[in-house]
Amino acid sequence: MKLKALTLGLCIGFTVAIAPSCGGSSGKCGPANCAGCCDANGACLTDPTASKNTTCGNQGNACADCTKTNATCAAATHTCQSGTGGGTGGGAT
Repeated sequence: MKLKALTLGLCIGFTVAIAPSCGGSSGKCGPANCAGCCDANGACLTDPTASKNTTCGNQGNACADCTKTNATCAAATHTCQSGTGGGTGGGAT
């Protein structure tokens, strides 16, 4: 009887130890495995055709929604930026 209990315990222990490594996920979204940004569900978003104003970010950081602050996602830095262009205009007199 003790051998059956030991065998059952080993099987359960092995199953519990292996279970986290199963599945399609390669781990939590972050800098080590995502060149884009991580959405609220933990998915890495790297699609260049997606709306960058609502999914702005890179290097595994959390995606930012630039539209919440009336900003746009800067293509070069993948950060939300607001404001207007500089310079002054003047008409001919």
